[in-house]
Amino acid sequence: MIKSYEEFWPFYVREHSRPATRALHFVGTWVALLSLVLFIWRGRWYLFPISFVIGYAFAWFAHFTVEKNKPATFKYPLWSFISDHKMMWYMITGRMSREVERAKILGVFLAVLALAVVAQSMDMDRVTVMHIHGEIEISALDDTAWQKAKPVYIANYWSGEAAPKGRGFTARTLWSDSALYVRFEADQNEPLVVSEHPDLTRKVRGLWNRDVCEIFIAPDLAAPNKYFEFEIAPTGEWIDLAIEVTAKERLTDWEYTSKMESTARIGKDKVIMAIKIPFGALGRTPKAGDVWLGNLFRCIGKDQTRGYLAWRPTKTKTPNFHVPAAFGEFEFTR
Repeated sequence: MIKSYEEFWPFYVREHSRPATRALHFVGTWVALLSLVLFIWRGRWYLFPISFVIGYAFAWFAHFTVEKNKPATFKYPLWSFISDHKMMWYMITGRMSREVERAKILGVFLAVLALAVVAQSMDMDRVTVMHIHGEIEISALDDTAWQKAKPVYIANYWSGEAAPKGRGFTARTLWSDSALYVRFEADQNEPLVVSEHPDLTRKVRGLWNRDVCEIFIAPDLAAPNKYFEFEIAPTGEWIDLAIEVTAKERLTDWEYTSKMESTARIGKDKVIMAIKIPFGALGRTPKAGDVWLGNLFRCIGKDQTRGYLAWRPTKTKTPNFHVPAAFGEFEFTR
């Protein structure tokens, strides 16, 4: 929707790109003005509307037969009326050709911009998982290999609304021939909600009630309702689960064992966490070009300030991450 005349004028010019269209408009506008003067001079005010009929007859004939588009008058009558006379003046003064070229250039720019927006939208639905040769020591949070991973910054709640500043996080994903690596770097400007006595030797049930980052991953495109859940807390605590969502319930395999590895580091205003998941625990090893499904999440805060961030918003009435229909794509590339 065009909101100002400054925006409308280039649009108007593009809608009158053919010389024949502009010539017919020129004739119609000129004849309409002469008719108007003639009716006023002879005092025949009742013939005033005829001048508009004459002008628009030429203009609309040009649009429907030459330009083959819809007259701008239908949607923007006042601005179109003003522009008809502006175009006529520009044609008399020899400036109209330059305006047409300028509008064409602007049109190309806007088209490229629109394509960029579409591409960005597609990127928002897909995470690129970059391949690495060899393995990363999971405790090496600053390993240069992580720089190869394409960052995905997440700053919206599960509902789709923007989370308060200082709650966003960045996820990076890598894969080797044997494992999936995920690194979370989370903004932290509020007290941590973590265990005072963390236990890193086993999975921690209820970990999702504290500060955590999560990844859900569904290796089988044909069965997105069957996926794996991995969580890590700023303390390094973790949990791994196998999930199946049916029409009636959500089934959880509490005994699932992935042999995942985890590490974490709490900084001044950031928390960095990483996990390594063997492909053997996911039932398959991807190849370059394969696409899996999944989502990325963060839980932060407590009580009334509790926040639930999601890469792909689930848009449920209350916070709920277990919505396979909202999963995005994880593409494995080399």
